[in-house]
Order: sequence, then structure tokens, then C-alpha cells
Amino acid sequence: MREGVASYKVRVKDAQSATLGSATLEFTSTLGAKSSTRKLDVSVRPATPMATTLALGSFTGSKEVTTPRDLVPEFRKQEVAISVLPLALAPGLMSYLDNFEHLCTEQLVSRTLPALVLARRPEFAADRAPLSAARTLEGTLRMLRTRQNAQGGFGLWTASVQPDEFASVYAVHMMLEARELDVPGAQVPPDLLQKGLDYLQQLAASNPADLHAARNRAYAIYLLTRNGAVTTPLLAGLRETLDAKFGATWKLDATASFIASTYQLLKQEKPANELLGPMVKQLEVGGATYRYAHYSDPTIRDAQLLYLLARHFPARLKSLAPTTFARFVTPIANGSYNTLSSSWAILAIDAMARNLGGDALGKLSVTQFDAKGKAGELKLPANLLPRTAFDAGTARLKLANDGPLTTWYAVTQTGFDRTPPTTELKSGLEVLREYVGADGKPLTVVKIGDEVTVKLSLRGMAMNGKGSGDAYVGAVALTDLLPGGFEPVQSRDPNGAASTVTGAGLEFADVREDRVVLYASASDQVQTWSYRIRATNLGEFTVPPAWAQSMYERERQARSLAGKVTVNAK
Repeated sequence: MREGVASYKVRVKDAQSATLGSATLEFTSTLGAKSSTRKLDVSVRPATPMATTLALGSFTGSKEVTTPRDLVPEFRKQEVAISVLPLALAPGLMSYLDNFEHLCTEQLVSRTLPALVLARRPEFAADRAPLSAARTLEGTLRMLRTRQNAQGGFGLWTASVQPDEFASVYAVHMMLEARELDVPGAQVPPDLLQKGLDYLQQLAASNPADLHAARNRAYAIYLLTRNGAVTTPLLAGLRETLDAKFGATWKLDATASFIASTYQLLKQEKPANELLGPMVKQLEVGGATYRYAHYSDPTIRDAQLLYLLARHFPARLKSLAPTTFARFVTPIANGSYNTLSSSWAILAIDAMARNLGGDALGKLSVTQFDAKGKAGELKLPANLLPRTAFDAGTARLKLANDGPLTTWYAVTQTGFDRTPPTTELKSGLEVLREYVGADGKPLTVVKIGDEVTVKLSLRGMAMNGKGSGDAYVGAVALTDLLPGGFEPVQSRDPNGAASTVTGAGLEFADVREDRVVLYASASDQVQTWSYRIRATNLGEFTVPPAWAQSMYERERQARSLAGKVTVNAK
């Protein structure tokens, strides 16, 4: 009739021998012939987040591709896709989208829309079955309903009074595409779609403040026209505003692609072709490079044009210069891709594959080599898009095609690195993380049950010797994994709203069991946010590095140093 305490120690294995996943601790107490057992599951994970890396591109003859990451076995996925069709790039981009951990409205739609498109292709039957696509759509629509406001627009994270214009139009595009594709089991609620269309009607009739806003309105008018609405007055009004405010500038923007496609839907072929001319020339030869801004960059712009050409101007698509697609893919192959450009690229590639076809298979082969040079040929399935897994320990792959055709490939590695990073990283961003006590001083030793304040600081940095204006970075995700033995302290303000994370300039905070993820923009001025964690177990724990990365400019990233924290008895 009393309580007792038994203390024991658990030693964490190093990354070379640990088994990731759910581990079960089993407790049994016995007294005479009677006994009782209780089980407790704990999460075993490394001190780094899961990551997906891609190697994409094309070749003629043969090419060697390195696979530098050494991943732990659990949750590891390593795959190579190779084909004479550009469709070979889609599996890698889709894997990147599937494993992207941040899910604002744009990212939800960017994952769902191409999944619906690929579900129709037999080459993806193994992992893109219609029911899987239906489940993905169902989950996305359920989340979108919570983010739709009274006017029908969608917020990025919540049903905000001021919706995000592009994300709202993009979400309606996904719903219209889902309805047209008619994927089994994938049903779009009529009320959700109708409210979205009502918002598009309001948006299209409003005056744009700048070219980015005009692009959103052109996109909205295009979708309304596809849905059967009479949009001639809206189109005429927008065209007048564009000519008056932006001169010829807008004719090299994606705005022109959407307006040209709307003209085509309205059977006004002459103005459609006039607008297409400069856009197609820019696509073939390449235009001036610029950074991502307001849901647009060169890859997104060109992918949107390719998608619209394939859908509404198939003859113009077939007449493109032979080098056009290779030029389009080059930035993606160099790592300049994000969720939005990946989604639009998949839409463009699929639409082009349906229009251009491809009967030549070529004689394809893939050989894997380990670090000692030992070779092993991989067996490829006999279809238009051969895909196969390669073994752990593979250091490089040799891809080959005995035929003369250009061959496309995607090499994907997803998982946890066996050896966590041990150094800081500063590439266009800088992040600092401190644990401080009640006195505001940094600490590395706490007592069981104590609360610790975590301070996260973020700053943007100029890259490549550019001026301070280049230090601004939008849409940064700052991930802070908690050390084992700690839990976040959930708190609320006097109005009952969650206020776990404090600090100005925060767009959204996602507090999870094992991490806190902050979303904000960075500038050359240091911004600091704080939240509290509580020590729940005795011992010595690794403090994982804090990781920051722009969600749309992937080269802009930062990583703090890892640390140690000790929790003692009171």
C-alpha cells in the first residue's frame, strides 16, 4: 500500500548500430504468483531531420552519377529512373514532394496535383495507384476546408481574413484538375469548389496593385474560362490595365501565358498567338535570370508555359527547338527547384509526354559500384519508364543507352544520414540557438522538471558578394529538434489562443512532440523567437543542430552547432 521508485539507465547507441523507429520498453512487476506488465513506446531517431536529395539530368551514350549519402537502413529509399522520355524526371521530383515536411496550402497542393496526374500512368502503378491518389486528395481537401474563409479564399496556414491570392487560385486549379481527371475515389466537394470559384470571380474583377497581383488575376480568369464562365469583360479589363501600367514587361511574364491560353479557349486565336511569340522565344533561348519572388521564378514560368502549350497549343509545342527542353531542365538538374517548380514541371512533363509520345525504348542499363569499385548490374523493368532501387553502400551509378537518343534520368536518395553534420553552415542565412535559464544566462545543466527557455535567432545574409538588399529571404522554415528527455511547454494567452512561441515577425509556428518548426522571413536584421521546454528524464542528451532553409530558394540554408545538455535529479 505504498509507492516505490526504481531508477535505471538507458544508453543510446551510436548512429552506426542504432535501429530507428519505435522501440518498446517493457516493465514487469511480480509478487508471488501475481504479476503485471506495462509497455511504453519511445521514438528512436537521429539528431538530424530526414532529407531527400535528387540528381536529375540527361545524357547521350553513358553517364556516371555519384550517390554520396550514406543512409541508415530504416526509412531509406534509393531509386534510379531512366528513360528516353523526359517523364523519367517525375519520380524523383515526386519523391521530393512526398517527403517535404512543411505543408502550407501551396505545398499541399503541389504534392497533391501531380500525384493525381501520375495516378493515370501505368508506369507509376506500383506506388501511384488511384486509391493512393484519392487518399492524398481527400486529406488535402479536408485540410483546405479548415483554411477556407467566408469569401472562399484560402490562407496559407489558417482561414485568415486576408487569403493568399496565389494559393487560393492554385487550390481551385487542383480541384478543377481532379474533377477532369476523374480519379476513382477522388471526389471534390461541390460546395468547397463553388466557394473557391466565387473567390476567383471576385479576385479577377479587382484591380491589381503590381505585376505579381496581375499574374494571379490572369491565372484566375484562365481557370474561370476553363470552367465555362464568360470572361471576355474580365479579360479585356485586365489587358487594358496591363498595357497601361506595365508596358511590354508583362508580355515576358507568366501573365502572358495565362492570357494567351484564355484567348485560345475563347477562340480568339490571333491575339493568343501574338502573345505566345515572345514567350516561346524566351523559352527556347532563355531570358534574364532572377530570384524566386511571389510564387515565380524562371523554372516555374517556363513550366507553366510548357503545360499550357501542351494543353492548348500542341502544334506550337511540337515546333519548339530541339534543345528547348534540355535548357528548361538544366536549372532543376543543378538543384534550383522547389515545391512549386517541381509540381509545375511534373504537370508540364506529363502533358508533353501525352502530346509528343515516345515509342523508342532504347537499350538501357544501370550498373552500381561500391566504394571499392565492385560492380553489379541492376535489373530494369521492360516499360517506358524503368525504375529500380540500388543497394546500400553504392558510391556511384553508371547509366547507359546503346541507342542514339537523349536519355533522361533521376537518382533519388531519401532518409537519415548515418553520420550527422558536426559543423556550422551559413549559406545566405545564419541561425543561432541558445538554452537559457530563468536568469537569462546560457546553461547546459538543468534539474528534472525544470523549464528551459529556447532562443532561436535568424538572420539573412547576402550571397555571392551582393549588396545588403540580397539578404532578404522569404518563406524560411526554421526546424529545431528537441533533445531526448525534453518536451515543449504548451501555453496560451489570456484569450485562450496558443502562444507557445513568442517573438515578432512570425508567420506560423508548428509545435510537435519532438520539434518546433517556425515559418518567417529573414533580413539582415537579427530576429529572435523563444519558447520553453521541460526536462522530463535524467541523463546526458545531445542537442541537435537547429536547421533553417528557404522553402523556395533551397541554396539559402543554415545550420547551428550541435550541443549537449545534462539533466540531474533535484
